[in-house]
Amino acid sequence: MRTDGSGRAYTENSCYSGDGPDHWATAGGVESNRVRWTVAKAGPPPPPPPPAPGIDLAKGGTARYGWWYSVALSGFAPGSSVTVTCRDSVDPGGFWTQAFTIGGDGRASDSTLCYSGDGPDHWVSGDGVESNHVGW
Repeated sequence: MRTDGSGRAYTENSCYSGDGPDHWATAGGVESNRVRWTVAKAGPPPPPPPPAPGIDLAKGGTARYGWWYSVALSGFAPGSSVTVTCRDSVDPGGFWTQAFTIGGDGRASDSTLCYSGDGPDHWVSGDGVESNHVGW
């Protein structure tokens, strides 16, 4: 520590403490006043981000021509509408479209969305999300 012309002591950098709650200094056998502070405890961690929207396609039951597309949507905004387009190797631009209303849990599904016997590749897309590709 240094003293100024009037005998007052000062320091620019002395010490620090996150312990507590009482804090004080001693110099030349003289104890300072006590100051009380506490370290703020960290709050709970933020919740994890919601899952990214996804569409899962599975080969469904036998249809009139080929097999049904069984789809499950997840991670979409509850109450939103997602238009899903069925696609296959013969019609990659799509051959059937249906709108889904997403439930309160962010999910929707249909085990008989559309059907196809054309292959070998089958998939769906909706709201910029493409499903996995399934062969049959």
